[in-house]
Amino acid sequence: MWEFSTVRELAIGGLSQPDLLDDISKVYLGTKYGIPRWLLSGCKGLVTRNNGPTDTEARYLGLDITSKIWDLRVRRIKAVYGTTYSPFDLETEINVSFKDYYSHT
Repeated sequence: MWEFSTVRELAIGGLSQPDLLDDISKVYLGTKYGIPRWLLSGCKGLVTRNNGPTDTEARYLGLDITSKIWDLRVRRIKAVYGTTYSPFDLETEINVSFKDYYSHT
């Protein structure tokens, strides 16, 4: 009998190779299939890259996810580059913003 959790882990491991999935795909698949490490990695990339999600990327991710990404980007910029520095732990902020998606795992 097949162990589906093992098949799932093998698939996730195979697709987790460097540069195989872009940040948009990681966020999309991470939220859809409950893969926290892809969601976290993809969000970090989208929040810290020079430009926010494009219109095409936003349509792919959907309004809820895109708005969370933009909110994290704005809060990070204000914390890091504002007139007074305030601590901003990106990983913690992503986990809080996407807590509802982590419950699918």
